[in-house]
Amino acid sequence: MNDQEFFTTFRFVQIHIHEYHHTDNSHGVPTHFIGIMKSGSGLLISDRTRIEVGAGDVFYIPKGCRYHSYWRGEDCVFQSLGFTHLPRDRKCPYALQVLHPEAEAAALFSALADTDTVSAYTVGLLYTALGLMLPTMAVDHPQTYHPIPYAATQYMAEHLTAPMSEVAAACGISESALYQIFRRALGKTPNAVRQELCCRRAIDLLQTTDLSIEEISAGLGFSSSSYFRKVFGAVTGQTPRDFRKRSIM
Repeated sequence: MNDQEFFTTFRFVQIHIHEYHHTDNSHGVPTHFIGIMKSGSGLLISDRTRIEVGAGDVFYIPKGCRYHSYWRGEDCVFQSLGFTHLPRDRKCPYALQVLHPEAEAAALFSALADTDTVSAYTVGLLYTALGLMLPTMAVDHPQTYHPIPYAATQYMAEHLTAPMSEVAAACGISESALYQIFRRALGKTPNAVRQELCCRRAIDLLQTTDLSIEEISAGLGFSSSSYFRKVFGAVTGQTPRDFRKRSIM
């Protein structure tokens, strides 16, 4: 790899979001990212993790991570530091997470918070900060990966209104075993995962159709439109009506 190729593996850019915004990265991101929040707030939900970030937070998104993000605030600003190579001495991948840098690393991230320039100096700052952070970062251990949650999530995505007993049967296990595996592997229930899937589908319907909120709620299997609104608000931080209004502005 020559010098020019090396520097193209980095992308430093400041992101400005002026209104509520949803980003679908469910196909996986091509590089690692460090995010440095300056204002506003965001919610990032992957198949395995959910994090909330606000002004002053530093967060890490692993290469290949599949997630949805929801950005809030009239002026949401964060520095995005993309990089292809992550030096690490562990075989386990690092998890999507909020970082907690101490003074030395915090000063380095602060120096990077306003730069869009990729140079030997800024790359050096990034890797020095990462070197300080890696020993404290949360790791996704291989034993937490389990084929059942993946298969169940895929089935639920294709059959959003299927009873959980049907989902378990499709995976060849009992419903009680399904709940136990989800809690152990993901730290959440199958119902919580399905609610997130339903909200992703609701977002698509709110943006692309004229269906009423009541029709969307019923079509996704919610017991009532008020419960749908509660779940949608918990996942996205917005009401369905406000989300639709902002998405067409």
